[in-house]
Amino acid sequence: MRYILLVLAMLALPVSASADSTNPRSVAGIMPSCQAAFVNIEDPNALACIMYVSGVSDVFTSHVLDTPMPVCSPEGTNTMDVIGAFVSWSRRNPDVWNEDVFRGVVMALIERYGC
Repeated sequence: MRYILLVLAMLALPVSASADSTNPRSVAGIMPSCQAAFVNIEDPNALACIMYVSGVSDVFTSHVLDTPMPVCSPEGTNTMDVIGAFVSWSRRNPDVWNEDVFRGVVMALIERYGC
């Protein structure tokens, strides 16, 4: 339960004004890696996106915490589905490209697979 409260608190924090598209921890910073994943999943540049997005997704879809999570992806949802949701969400929300990528992935997950 403490972990979920921590995650929700992180989502509520203001974003640093110094974030920019060259920041690899921003939505814009990881987008090239996520787009590369759709061209060639074995591209080393794609690994940053694949690993990051799958990790965040795994946390928010796991059932080991015995705590309701805000993400309920359907059975059979894979990492590429989640990356597609993130890329699609990012393209529709260019005003948040300077935000932290964690926040962006979580917002995309909740929008696409919210319970």
